[in-house]
Amino acid sequence: MKSDCERGVHGNRTGIPVSAASVASAIDTIGHSVFIAFTATTTFNGSEQWLLDSGCSTHVTGVREYFSSYTPFQPGPRRIRVVNGMESDALGEGEVILTVRDQRGRRETSIVIAGVLHVPDCGRVNLLSVSQLCNSSYSVDFNKNGGALLKKDNQLIVKLEGVNGLYVLQVRPRQENGKALVVQEDGENAEQAGAKRAALWHFRLAHLGTEAVRKLSREDNEIPKLAVVPRCVCLGCIYGKMSRKPFPSLLLDSRATQPLEIVHTDITGPVTSQSLGGAIYLLMFTDGYTRFKIGYLIKRKSEALKCFQEYKALAEKHHEKPIRKLRTDGGGEYTSNEFSHLLKKKGIEAQRTTPYTPQSNGMSERANRTIVGTTRALLHAVSAPKQYWGEAAMTAIYVRNRLPTKVLAHGQTPHEKWYGRRPLYGHLRVWGCLA
Repeated sequence: MKSDCERGVHGNRTGIPVSAASVASAIDTIGHSVFIAFTATTTFNGSEQWLLDSGCSTHVTGVREYFSSYTPFQPGPRRIRVVNGMESDALGEGEVILTVRDQRGRRETSIVIAGVLHVPDCGRVNLLSVSQLCNSSYSVDFNKNGGALLKKDNQLIVKLEGVNGLYVLQVRPRQENGKALVVQEDGENAEQAGAKRAALWHFRLAHLGTEAVRKLSREDNEIPKLAVVPRCVCLGCIYGKMSRKPFPSLLLDSRATQPLEIVHTDITGPVTSQSLGGAIYLLMFTDGYTRFKIGYLIKRKSEALKCFQEYKALAEKHHEKPIRKLRTDGGGEYTSNEFSHLLKKKGIEAQRTTPYTPQSNGMSERANRTIVGTTRALLHAVSAPKQYWGEAAMTAIYVRNRLPTKVLAHGQTPHEKWYGRRPLYGHLRVWGCLA
């Protein structure tokens, strides 16, 4: 028995027969209206089609496999009431990645559609809500030639075809199913499909290097196994990670042998653009043994004392042992009377590196370089405004704590050394995507 989305209603305002037409209103479990949609579809030709609908307040699809991320409704399906009073089930909602081509069919780009409702009874009917697109930084321009332009940040993404009074978006689906994060499309070989999977996780892991992505995929985690990862040209990495030639390495006088034996700290900034919270500095504390980093966004360098007190309470409570040494570059924020008095009172040795020689404060400087470079890459890759640098920096710290580092044996991560358990990756998404 066909659903109302599939049962044809012949005739419309133009007199052109269509294969399906329905008006639907979705009511969730607490009685709020989810969407009101009018669909009129021509016969599907086997490829995935999405219809632009100005009367629909949410995106809808009937195909579960289209979702790249999916959340089932709890405690159960939500009832959907269609025009003739019959009801269907909405099983969940999630995110769909659509791969579209430009007008000449040469260049491909991917767009992320969030908040898509899954209604199996709608079959292969897919609706794109104009209002929800416009609320997600997209814009839609209609023209008298029977077409529509889909734009983001005033840049043209794709032109929709006008078919029998409808605006049809032809796409090539890009799916995620379990660990198969990008399916192999028609005409693609295994190497091309692997390159797409590697590129996706390169972005999800905050622009981690391709070789490191491959090594991480070999372990037992949510990342799919990648046999070969071709080197890709990432403009975000090129822009954010350029550096000068290295200085000759200096011998360290000591290395930590247990957590909190040596804590390294430094302040980066001032940043020309204030963060959303008004911060212009990034303060980081790095444990010398676990290499676990904790960052703070601050407005003034004088806030370093307060942040250190917070870090000290958190770290010592977690490891049940005191901080023994604090290694800094001797900046004024670390040599003030209040800071020095606190270190003496708590029995913490103040280690200060050579003035105006950041090379001697190597661990903090390398941490700054890694986090700042990753932050720039994150911002540049999605063309995010500069005031989001604080959120990008905290994301970079969060992800880097969960990635293996050469200084830790057996491919361990700072998260594993700090918490004693392996990190999870299944919840990671590309920074800057719709959420």
